[in-house]
Amino acid sequence: MRLLHVRLTEGSVRSVTQQLSDNWTVWVDPCGSGDSPPRPQRTCQRLLAVTETCGLNDRFMLRRLLTHTLRYSASSLLVTIAGFASFPIFTRVFTVEQYGMVGYVSSLLTFLTVFGKLGLQHSIVRFHASVKAGKRDIDERSYIRTVLVSMALVGVAAAALGSAVVELLPPDLLPAHLAPMVLLTALWLVPLRSLDSAVNNLLRAQQRSGLLSLYTVLRRYTVLGVVLGAVLTVQTSLLSFFVATLVAEGLVTLWMVARLLRELRQPVTREAEGVEASPARADGPMLRSMLLFGLPMIAYEFSATVLNLSDRFLLERLRGAQELGLYAAAYNMCEYAAVILIASLAQASTPMAVKLWEEQGPAATAAFIGRALHVYLLAAGLLLALGAALAQDALAVLASAAYRGGAVVVPAVLAGLLLNGCEPLLAVGLQIRKRTGVRVLLMSFSALLNIGLNLIFIPLWGLQGAALGTLVSFGVFLSAATYQGRRLVWVDVPWELLIKLGLIGFLAFEAVSWLRGDNPWLNLLVGPPVGVAVYALLVLLLDEHSRSLLPRLLGPVVQRVCGPRVAARLGRMASQPDPSPG
Repeated sequence: MRLLHVRLTEGSVRSVTQQLSDNWTVWVDPCGSGDSPPRPQRTCQRLLAVTETCGLNDRFMLRRLLTHTLRYSASSLLVTIAGFASFPIFTRVFTVEQYGMVGYVSSLLTFLTVFGKLGLQHSIVRFHASVKAGKRDIDERSYIRTVLVSMALVGVAAAALGSAVVELLPPDLLPAHLAPMVLLTALWLVPLRSLDSAVNNLLRAQQRSGLLSLYTVLRRYTVLGVVLGAVLTVQTSLLSFFVATLVAEGLVTLWMVARLLRELRQPVTREAEGVEASPARADGPMLRSMLLFGLPMIAYEFSATVLNLSDRFLLERLRGAQELGLYAAAYNMCEYAAVILIASLAQASTPMAVKLWEEQGPAATAAFIGRALHVYLLAAGLLLALGAALAQDALAVLASAAYRGGAVVVPAVLAGLLLNGCEPLLAVGLQIRKRTGVRVLLMSFSALLNIGLNLIFIPLWGLQGAALGTLVSFGVFLSAATYQGRRLVWVDVPWELLIKLGLIGFLAFEAVSWLRGDNPWLNLLVGPPVGVAVYALLVLLLDEHSRSLLPRLLGPVVQRVCGPRVAARLGRMASQPDPSPG
């Protein structure tokens, strides 16, 4: 028996495990410490057996999560920067009513895109794991072609149907500031966004976070450049805005689809048989399986869209375009801030959780979700504290003084978005166990609750009523989904951490609020560093588990900067048992 000694890095593990056989025994040295190997154990399950033998699987998965999350966070940050850069331009170029109509049409497109995807995007990540594991009678190349072709055709059909409805719709049913031609143009964004969803979920499922991040950033900045050029130099109108958006999204999305299709045409050889694999083809049985899983999710996604966006339609009807514009500006600013955290962690964690479930079972999945949830809550508490303290200053600087009245809804809107971001983690059991019907019922009830609350609260409290109704509905959905999900895959809810973070966030909020002055620029310059410093210090003082996470997350950085000996000590610190189960 031969002994192979390697360091646990992503590149070395990948290269070693590709050549691993029963004749090799692998001992993994996580930081190059040079310690003696433990008692040899033969392995047939490649990386899984290696990491479990050495007790390093949790650390490896956590670092992989960090790697993917950092990539998604970097792309989300760049996308958010683009949003923040365009936000003050559009809020100043358009009137408050026109800006409200941009949000109105965008919300309507979101509703129509639900039917332009037929729920297939929910099936992509879930079925890809089983295809890769060899549990389906289809290879990955045919699976990818099936996804792209089906979602493109469904998106085109949805756009054509929507155009026919707009042509037949009486003009008085549309808002006064919205021309039918604007809607007819914007509708053809539906097939492009259906394809964009397919691309995003395929790359997520393959855990190609680098390529997905590049595509996301390229798409966002291309759209920004083309739209700004059209609005500022050609015509300042809603029609110009949506025509430019259609052209820019089409260029980048179709380029990425063409790239994926080119990859499918590359010859693939089955190593075991030494013959070339058959060409990739769309597979009817796989599409039927995906539709059976995804079609019920149309009701889920439609209900989720109602939960997220019905407040804007009701606000326009009950209070007018002016208040809709204020609300849309505040809501968009919250989304720009929250998307860095919500999208990046959700994109990274869901495929990894499904893969862990398929390969290692419930215990490893629950442990991974617990660590991911801990990281999410730490970041969410800080974001909520800073957003509540600096909302007025941020709107005054990024939009204009005309939108400052929308700051009153920021705490409730931001809290609702962050609650919704917990659902993929706390209710992961519903996704893994394919409990589509349960998710549909819970989301439908929450959407109806949101409509009812908004009909009551908006006439009473206007903007704040819309935000409050949405927050309560998000909370009800998260509570019910967590209860049902934990019955299938147990996930610990870290109540002690939530109490600590509530206190820490309040103290950070008070510290930033105490320093605020009359100059919004100065407040935005001084407030965030002070809030981060207070929050981080109190977290490290009060939460022992957060202190234990630092060596796990910073190990690779320390190794490069300080050398292997310091990294080895950090690795031994990380290998100690966690002080808390989360």
